[in-house]
Amino acid sequence: MRSRTSGVAVVVLAAAIGVALAAQAPKDRQQPRASFRSAVTLVPVDVRVIDKQGKPVTDLKQEDFTILEAGVRQDIRHFALQVLTPETPPPASAPTLRKAAAPPDAAPTLAPQNYRVFLLVLGRGRLQEPSKGFDALLHFVRAKLLPQDRVAVLAYDRATDFTTDHDQIWQLIGRLRASNERIEALLAQRFSGLAAVYGSRGMPPALQTEIANVFKLAGGLGSRQAVPAEITDAQGLAATTRRAADGAMDAALQKMAADAGLEAAPSYPGSAADQLLTDLPFEEFVSRNAGTMQDLSKIYTGIAYMRFLEGEKHLAFFSEQGLDILRGDDVDRLAEAANDARVVIDNFQTGGIVTNGIGAATRYSGTMSIRDMRSLSEATGGQASIMEYTSKGLDRVDLATRASYLLGYYPAKPLGDGEYRNLVVKVNRPGVTVLYRHGYFGRPEQPAFDRRTFLTNNRVLSTALYKREIRDILVKVNATRIPGKGGTADEVVVDVNIDPARIAFKTVDGRQVGTLDVAVFFADAKKMVLHERSQTIDLKLSASSFQRIQREGIPYSLRMPVKDSVRVVKVVVYNYEKDTVGSAEVLVK
Repeated sequence: MRSRTSGVAVVVLAAAIGVALAAQAPKDRQQPRASFRSAVTLVPVDVRVIDKQGKPVTDLKQEDFTILEAGVRQDIRHFALQVLTPETPPPASAPTLRKAAAPPDAAPTLAPQNYRVFLLVLGRGRLQEPSKGFDALLHFVRAKLLPQDRVAVLAYDRATDFTTDHDQIWQLIGRLRASNERIEALLAQRFSGLAAVYGSRGMPPALQTEIANVFKLAGGLGSRQAVPAEITDAQGLAATTRRAADGAMDAALQKMAADAGLEAAPSYPGSAADQLLTDLPFEEFVSRNAGTMQDLSKIYTGIAYMRFLEGEKHLAFFSEQGLDILRGDDVDRLAEAANDARVVIDNFQTGGIVTNGIGAATRYSGTMSIRDMRSLSEATGGQASIMEYTSKGLDRVDLATRASYLLGYYPAKPLGDGEYRNLVVKVNRPGVTVLYRHGYFGRPEQPAFDRRTFLTNNRVLSTALYKREIRDILVKVNATRIPGKGGTADEVVVDVNIDPARIAFKTVDGRQVGTLDVAVFFADAKKMVLHERSQTIDLKLSASSFQRIQREGIPYSLRMPVKDSVRVVKVVVYNYEKDTVGSAEVLVK
């Protein structure tokens, strides 16, 4: 991405419909400010200690714990035990966003939470039979969650708000259960064969609409399209996948030749590791791998969704076959990302005994996927439920998370290298299991932001980088290039119409008041961004103006002087109050 450019941009917003606004001047969008506490920062370590029955051990003292960072013992400076009991929360409350960095001279504080945060992530495959996954989830939400627990659902390409309105989540899970087999059949049909390896991984628009309709509840639980987070070393993983697919295809051709009584020399010089992958028929391999890649992206997306929420969070991931990750390092990278965000990953495999589709368990589809799920849970302080009824695994997670210890220390090695730092937590009591955060990245700065600044930047940037349009807010765009005269620069005129249906308004002094953040990206033919402009707009609408935009939409125009080859314009619109986003991309005429 090229550096941002300065220049004059002229914006016109709804003057013809009498909209009163107090808008910031168009500007290059800013990242959240960074501030520094001191040379070192108190590192939080979330720990749960359970006995052989899975019950929390709650009588430990600070001196019973030892923390090692990179093998070096650390001095524990903060110690707290939190035992959760039911409390009445504020209506439909959300988790607390991580606070801005404190002044350097402020006393270090780490506050235990009086609630749990669960993001229920539904992966690919059958989630009901044979482990009764959906039944277990319905029971967990209705009977196991504490009233103050915050919970959200991420399924397919949509995510809900975090809420304490558990009945809304329960209803959504019931709707997902009813539609799971149909949607999975359509996805399996689309992501199979060569199309799964070389084709588009995007969700078909018709199916995307069907999924969005499943998420529409009468109670108004907010949801949005979840923009996929970037997978660590995605290019390397994609290259490995293609090599493995080539190996599987070659094995299939060899078998066809052998069945026909012909001799054929192998055309693919695969590695020994690739041979593990030929246990599956080609079609089965590419289909499962497509599902794994989608699930892997979904887990990264879930981590990003919770990264800046205060305290420890649990990502409960459900899939039929588990994660068939091709490289062991990718499990480690995923665990590192989760640990850095204080996200615990609890894995639930719902498909029973894993087979290769013809009745025989295989190294690739069985042992490796189960190994990856167990390893990922262990490396993030979570638990795994494999080849058992899902209710048993959820009961273990519920019991283990009813009490936890929050430890904090100043690292002996100053922060700033950005390297991943492995943690080991030991307890001097025999016969217990210690579940804890296994590491973090040694960054020196703590982002200082308010909730609006963070969410706006996060939503706008991730949407801008996403290749597909997001239609939670419907946005229509037209972009026209006007040649300059007398040596003046050309101008690109961008006309936008924004549907107000998913924008929050409230009545203030007889007017309908709302806010919009609009970002416009100007790119060349290869979609390299050349210019960016963004604006926060405060809308204050009279009754007649509000009625008009309900019929006609909210107009927005931008004129940008350009001297280079702008060919593509992408517009992102974000409404903070509803946490909804929309985008549209057009060619410049």
